[in-house]
Amino acid sequence: MSKREVTFPDVILAPSPTPTRWAEKLARFLLSRSPLGKLVRWVAAIKASVHAKLLAGFMFVTLLFIGMGVMSLRIITKMSDQAQLLDEAHERVHSSQEIQHALALQMNFTAMALLLKDETTEMVLDGIYGEVPPYLKEPLTDIQTNGKHLLRLINDVLDLSKIEAGRMDLVLAEYSVQDIVETVRASLQSLALEKGLEFVAAAQDDIPVALGDGKRITQCLMNLVGNALKFSKRGSVAVWVERQGDDLLYRVSDTGIGIPQHELENIFTEFQQVDTAITREFSGTGLGLNITKKFVEMHGGRIWVESELGKGSTFFFSIPLRVNHGGAT
Repeated sequence: MSKREVTFPDVILAPSPTPTRWAEKLARFLLSRSPLGKLVRWVAAIKASVHAKLLAGFMFVTLLFIGMGVMSLRIITKMSDQAQLLDEAHERVHSSQEIQHALALQMNFTAMALLLKDETTEMVLDGIYGEVPPYLKEPLTDIQTNGKHLLRLINDVLDLSKIEAGRMDLVLAEYSVQDIVETVRASLQSLALEKGLEFVAAAQDDIPVALGDGKRITQCLMNLVGNALKFSKRGSVAVWVERQGDDLLYRVSDTGIGIPQHELENIFTEFQQVDTAITREFSGTGLGLNITKKFVEMHGGRIWVESELGKGSTFFFSIPLRVNHGGAT
């Protein structure tokens, strides 16, 4: 039987897929720099059988997971401690709020008593109960002055505590800017005359009826004008209000002692005054400007000051013509 040669056609095998460039870079990075790569290289360098190397790698990974578990437990413990501290802080805040509420209630009663005493003292000085002996007029006047100062302080503290506790809401209603300016002028005109200062207060004639908390806006303007009169020994104080688009711009300028440039950023901070010498000479609590700033911001506005030491200051605040829940309508 003759033998025949059998030939098979060449089989062309498809080339094995080569890894893409980014995969090569990732593999190179993992093997060269990552902790996993170090582990692989460390295991591969052990002079032992494959089974021993696998066992060593498994034990190392197990220890790694145990270490991660311990670290996680420590983190959870710290988070629990922090949560406990937060709970304790919350309890302290709640307790302090209760104390603050009780203090505010007591201060309200004190304010009412001071108001009654002030009215009584004023009637005595006016001679309602008969002629006042000369030797009593000066101490009664001092009592009246100090009583008014204490009453203003209590009202400022009460306002500030309500604002910081989030319990101060604006009472929005339509108001006349001209009426506010006239109220401030009539209230403080006697103080200007007493100090020999020229006092001018006016508003643009065509400002329409505005919407906001007229009582708080009056308080803001009263604080600014009161400070201007207090810190001015000579010269003048001027108030002007104008409309600028959808906003109202209030301006109070004086020829008083002025404010150093480095103090301008801090002037609206609570209990802040320029220096102790000024506090002794002019008195005051340093709350008025801070409260004014908060009321202006509650109206969706802003307040700022321009001043030159020894020449005077000009305070500005801008609020929307019509306010809705602390923002412009």
